[in-house]
Amino acid sequence: MKVFVIGGSGSGKSEWAEKKAIELSKGKSAIYVATMRPEGDEERKRIRRHREARSRRNFITLELDCELKPLISYREKTDTVLVEDLSNLLSNLRYFRNMSFESALEKIKSEMELVERAFKNIVLVSNDIFSDGVDYPKETREYIENLARLNISFAAWADSFAEIVVGINVAKEL
Repeated sequence: MKVFVIGGSGSGKSEWAEKKAIELSKGKSAIYVATMRPEGDEERKRIRRHREARSRRNFITLELDCELKPLISYREKTDTVLVEDLSNLLSNLRYFRNMSFESALEKIKSEMELVERAFKNIVLVSNDIFSDGVDYPKETREYIENLARLNISFAAWADSFAEIVVGINVAKEL
């Protein structure tokens, strides 16, 4: 089962995605791929708190900010993986690895194909950053447009789609 989850900042999408991954794992451990790059002490503390909370929920947490390939070596441990999130992966590849958007999109898609072949259940999370109506600088607009391309691609890839608003899935099942 491939599930694509999208929502705005603070929408409850992460909690919803975690519950879905736990449900799909049927009592076994699930892998949680965290893609946020810590850029300071507060973010490191936040990551530590999240890691501890997930371990109590039977998640194996992997911090993979630019590469999904290392995830494949864990396929014997579980059949369920949650990747949080596409927006961080795109940003990390573009701005920390200095990849072009085109190369970053291709890398994400090809590595997700590997993940799909290795795991039965995938919950993939992304951000809805498209509806604030702000006129951003060119580079930010390019990032938003390329994240939209990724979201469209993975929404079509998924068996099921969830749009989370205030913790509620407002999308109709596919």
